[in-house]
Amino acid sequence: MEAFYSRVQAGSIDPKLANRVIQDLARILVPINFTRVNRFRHDPALTIPPLPSIAVAAELGNHGEATLGFAKTQLVRGQNRLISALREARRQIDLVAG
Repeated sequence: MEAFYSRVQAGSIDPKLANRVIQDLARILVPINFTRVNRFRHDPALTIPPLPSIAVAAELGNHGEATLGFAKTQLVRGQNRLISALREARRQIDLVAG
């Protein structure tokens, strides 16, 4: 992201393209920090912890034998969602910043 913003500030990336990339990055990264569900689904109006898709990691000690496996599965799913979003953000930046 530093390389991208440096090139934007230096004027080597067209401002319209930079704006489009920034908008795309926001669509990828903002939900990762503020939602538990995918786009077009609605979270309940409750307080959500930072990086909610992997927040279950902090709660693993609260699970007993009967639910620990389910919690770990949710953690892996959340981890996959987070990694996928970060990879997509990286691809967006690499397209314009190299």
